[in-house]
Amino acid sequence: MRLTKMVLNRLNDIIIPALFRADGLGFDSRSHRALWAIGDDFKTWATVRSHPEFDGSLIYRTATVELSADGSELTRLEFDHGLKQTGEGFLGKLYAAYQKLQSMKGNTFVPAWELRAVFCFDQRCQLSVFDRLFDRDSGGGDAFKLHLEIQRQKPQHESPVRAGNRNIGAVRVVKR
Repeated sequence: MRLTKMVLNRLNDIIIPALFRADGLGFDSRSHRALWAIGDDFKTWATVRSHPEFDGSLIYRTATVELSADGSELTRLEFDHGLKQTGEGFLGKLYAAYQKLQSMKGNTFVPAWELRAVFCFDQRCQLSVFDRLFDRDSGGGDAFKLHLEIQRQKPQHESPVRAGNRNIGAVRVVKR
């Protein structure tokens, strides 16, 4: 047990910082974990796992963070794609993401969690923003109609896409 802890400490103190420095990042793994937690807690970035164009997790920023010239103070924190901004023209943006996913998949109905991943990555919004707007607009609108299939299976690591207290498995977006 002591040997394992010693190896992990050396890895964290020597190897990981050397890897970060090679990429121009001057901090250790503990700092990296702290920054990761801060980004997660304050929603300055998001992760999607089911984006069809990428293998594994895809991490992207959801906020603009600016520091003072000396880096000691936060001068600006702006969420560029919150509920209000993303909600304006949501169905049109959803249709664009649907078309993109449909061209990759070739199916009329696309998996709801993949649609959410494509939408959120393209719009740089949190998954929770998509979830609230999708639930709000799942009935469609004047220009678009949504056809929803109930969820049968989904990847284990994905949270469900919900609309009207139902888990949605597949979506079709039609322009009226």
